[in-house]
This record gives sequence, structure tokens and C-alpha cells, in this order.
Amino acid sequence: MLINEVFPEVKRKGVTGLEKVSISTMEKNYEVEFFLVLQFNSLAPVKIFACEKYDKTNISNNTKRILSKYDRIA
Repeated sequence: MLINEVFPEVKRKGVTGLEKVSISTMEKNYEVEFFLVLQFNSLAPVKIFACEKYDKTNISNNTKRILSKYDRIA
């Protein structure tokens, strides 16, 4: 989904300034926890990508369907 949804969304919105993407996982109580960080060079491209609600988690509906839970605050 990262490659098929997140990166195309960044490109579609014309977001520049994405400098780094980090992904970590941790097995926890029969689940796998994913931690994804997109690092931008300033707040301006974050607002383009996540709109003015940049303090909220930006997760596509397709991704929400396969997650058992996720943080609502970024």
C-alpha cells in the first residue's frame, strides 16, 4: 500500500520536500505493529499532503480496512 497508494498520493498532490521514509515493525501479542514516518523538509509540504489536519493520522480507507487498529493522532 505504501508503494501503490501513499507515494502516488504524494505525487498526485504535487508534494515536494519528502526527504525520508522510515518503516519499523514489531511483533506484539499475535499482531505486527507498523510504524511509518514520512519526513518532510518543512511544514508546508506536510499541509499539502495531509491538509490542515496534519496533526491527525492520514490513512486511506483501503488501509483502514486491513488494520485492526491505528493511532488517530499523528
